[in-house]
Amino acid sequence: DFFEEQPMDGILGLAFSSVAVGKVTPPFINAVEQGFLDQPIFTVFMGHSGPSVEKVGGWFTYGGIDSDNCGEVIAYEPLTSASFWQFKLKGVAVGDYSTDREFQAVSDTGTSLISGPQDVIEDIAKQVGATFNEEVGTYFIPCNSDTPSIVLKIDIAKQVGATFNEEVGTYFIPCNSDTPSIVLKIGDNDYSIPKENYIVPVGNNECEFGFFSFNGGGKGPEWILGDPFLRSYCNIHNVVEKTIGFATPKKPIQKQKIDKKMEEKIDENDSLENESVEMEGLVASDGKIYF
Repeated sequence: DFFEEQPMDGILGLAFSSVAVGKVTPPFINAVEQGFLDQPIFTVFMGHSGPSVEKVGGWFTYGGIDSDNCGEVIAYEPLTSASFWQFKLKGVAVGDYSTDREFQAVSDTGTSLISGPQDVIEDIAKQVGATFNEEVGTYFIPCNSDTPSIVLKIDIAKQVGATFNEEVGTYFIPCNSDTPSIVLKIGDNDYSIPKENYIVPVGNNECEFGFFSFNGGGKGPEWILGDPFLRSYCNIHNVVEKTIGFATPKKPIQKQKIDKKMEEKIDENDSLENESVEMEGLVASDGKIYF
């Protein structure tokens, strides 16, 4: 059984009733409807990657904005579907590559990487120097690559120099690559994903490229924005207005404050007096949520 080997008891759904099993009301929406929270929003803050054992990787804040870890909200975008947290992606850019094609995208805390259309991902990988590994189905990249940020406009693998590894089925990239940021165009704003958030160390001085191709067969969103995007921007979800907002995380990450909060939660886990604080969940470095 999956959960027998994981430090968690289950999966908490934070989307809408339309995609819930049996169309039940999800726990967070249920709490909002019963008036348990100050605001009908929850904030996701995820720190940079690191050890996944006995470490806090971020916070879920229910009923408010995480002002400790998140700065001013850049913008709120309307959802295009009240199912998943889905919105319009207007383009992607990295290095010499860009596209103004429009896509449907979702922000997803349950996805470790970012997935997108195969043709776009291949081009982005080339720009950052990532190579595809067939055996594991993802791209690898040198961990110390000097790569650009990725602006979500597309053809990514080609632009960052990632190479496809047929044996493991994924892209690899030199860990020390000097690669550009990858930029996503959402609404009227560009959201850059810096290399430290999309070059993922996997051991043996190898690094995985934090993007992979996904073919939904014409159904559902074309892009799933997982951990590399969540580490780059706090995500603020409003279940009443059906919007999602993005804010730049405060730096440096306040690790000592996070660790102190975790100790307080262990000592006071039976208290729900301050809803926007006591209903927070702990996000481990592996992306899992702990309560």
